[in-house]
Amino acid sequence: MLLLGFFVLGCGVLDWDIILPPEQPLPPHDGARREPNGVVRLHKPGTIHVPRPGNPNRTVDIQARGSFRRIELEVDVTHGGWFSSDPNKNHSVFWLHRGHGAFAGNAIAFVNAFGPTRNEVRLATNLTLPRGARMDAAKQRGIRLASGRTYHVRYVYDGPRGRTDLLVTERGNVVTRVVGRAPLRAIQSTGDNTFFVWFGHRDNRAIGGPERPTYGWRYADLTVRFIP
Repeated sequence: MLLLGFFVLGCGVLDWDIILPPEQPLPPHDGARREPNGVVRLHKPGTIHVPRPGNPNRTVDIQARGSFRRIELEVDVTHGGWFSSDPNKNHSVFWLHRGHGAFAGNAIAFVNAFGPTRNEVRLATNLTLPRGARMDAAKQRGIRLASGRTYHVRYVYDGPRGRTDLLVTERGNVVTRVVGRAPLRAIQSTGDNTFFVWFGHRDNRAIGGPERPTYGWRYADLTVRFIP
């Protein structure tokens, strides 16, 4: 599986021509199944990834062929502290992507948290956008996520309603909600009929990117549903 290298600058994205292989993927199509009603569901309990130096990110592949009007994703994220030398840059919550080709036009949800002094959660997408275009982003500020806390993250792509919804809770209490735009009424799978969820960032300072590692964070108990 190969991905085009890229970095995100603010709400925008610049694509690079270098090829970056994903690190430490889980077994392909791990646990995904199609239910009688056509819904494709993946449930992966327990720890998915705890980023460490030399192993900053992990991907989960999901085989899902067809056209999907609604996508639901839930995951528990335990905050392991901000990247000490650069806490205000992008810290990965999750990235949901269509196919294994170009970044442009296929990032369904690119969700990041930002530490002090920004205190922000951002939900972005580039569906329907050409290479080099600014990502379509929604955000909430004044959100003080804290080290050692576990947050339940629920994301919904609702094509018929034209909206996306990111809800972050802690022990049932709402921490923040970010509502964005769903640019497609339905999301069609691409040639390899695969989607993936990516957890963690590399340290992209060397290429001028704002992504920073989430060392010590824990991503766990993932459920994803693709609904025709």
